[in-house]
Amino acid sequence: MNQREVSNICIVGLGRQGNVHLQAAIELKKMKLVGDVFAYDTNGDYVDEILQEFDFIKLDRLEDIPKVKNTYVLCAPSNVHDDIIQ
Repeated sequence: MNQREVSNICIVGLGRQGNVHLQAAIELKKMKLVGDVFAYDTNGDYVDEILQEFDFIKLDRLEDIPKVKNTYVLCAPSNVHDDIIQ
């Protein structure tokens, strides 16, 4: 990691838009512009499936996010945003 590195990226919600952000985050990691890429979705089986295709760290619970500098991309339905942020 270098001085200009943003942080780790955590994608919350892996629907259509979340997948777009996940792919972009993985590309940024390949370019060494960010650290690790984490992803969380309530459908753990789906996350396991896309782990076969993409290189990221699966989170089983949001509480498992490392307590370091992270950038969050919230791609979950808007009616659950408050709960996630809490």
